[in-house]
Amino acid sequence: MKDINLAPALVLAAQNDKSSISNLVLTYRVHGLGGDRACRRLIDELATMRYLEIRQAQSVDRREKSVHFTDQARQWLREFRAALEHLAR
Repeated sequence: MKDINLAPALVLAAQNDKSSISNLVLTYRVHGLGGDRACRRLIDELATMRYLEIRQAQSVDRREKSVHFTDQARQWLREFRAALEHLAR
């Protein structure tokens, strides 16, 4: 399975769909995925891979951006789930 090392980050991103980048970074840090810079780089990497989409937030603070889970990431999670179910048999 390709990109298996990204599973924790993608699961957490799915749970925090449409949240701010700052919130997702904090979530990653709380779950032990690294420090502030490492988590921001991880978000950038996931966006480059088209698993996340970074958009301008609809909030009052225009500087903040939101992170959206993509259909490509949803497909990856479906494949991951199928692989886990296959192993459980």
